[in-house]
Amino acid sequence: MIAYIIENYQDTYNIYYKGHPGHNDNNSFIESVINQGEEIGYKDLLTNELKKTKIKKGNEIVVLESQISSEELTTYHALETNGLHFDKFASSGFFSNALLGIENGYNTLDDLIFITKIRLLRKKLFM
Repeated sequence: MIAYIIENYQDTYNIYYKGHPGHNDNNSFIESVINQGEEIGYKDLLTNELKKTKIKKGNEIVVLESQISSEELTTYHALETNGLHFDKFASSGFFSNALLGIENGYNTLDDLIFITKIRLLRKKLFM
């Protein structure tokens, strides 16, 4: 999923990653591999093709602290003056509290750009 988002959205949006509390493998991978400009392989789930991508110079994925609740980032402050909101969402699961952000009064279902299951992420996306 991370590779797909890099390939399709790095020129359009700033990319932020917030993982699940206590699971920091992806954080380390993003910081030590992706943000260093290394090429990563993935399987495009829409076309079933094996592809490669990398973050472009000047771009990066900002890793957010995984202990922060998703609702704090996606829901509670979206409508405040100078509030915190994201233009688009991607999720690795259907039952993430981050998806509650879609009901924050700012976002709509059209703002959900990608969703997958963590099992697919681990077994199919990265070669």
